Amino acid sequence: YEVWKDSTLISNIKIVEISRDAAIIVNRENWQVGEERELNLMFADVRANIRCMVTDTDGHYATVKFLDMPASVYNRLVYGYLKLAIK
Repeated sequence: YEVWKDSTLISNIKIVEISRDAAIIVNRENWQVGEERELNLMFADVRANIRCMVTDTDGHYATVKFLDMPASVYNRLVYGYLKLAIK
């Protein structure tokens, strides 16, 4: 696993930016627009496999939209996202 910039979140894909409903990832596996893939997100107390769809690619990056976000992960991302916005 690669660690995202927030050490409380671990993912199987390197995440550059994350929000409540989408993420920008490093596209090492050459994900293509329209493909459905899976991200494994782990916090200290929450683990989830989240289906996502690739909505855009740009060089070495891809934007993915989350399709089936569990409430436990959604709440953690909302809290983390708002925490970052307040700083």
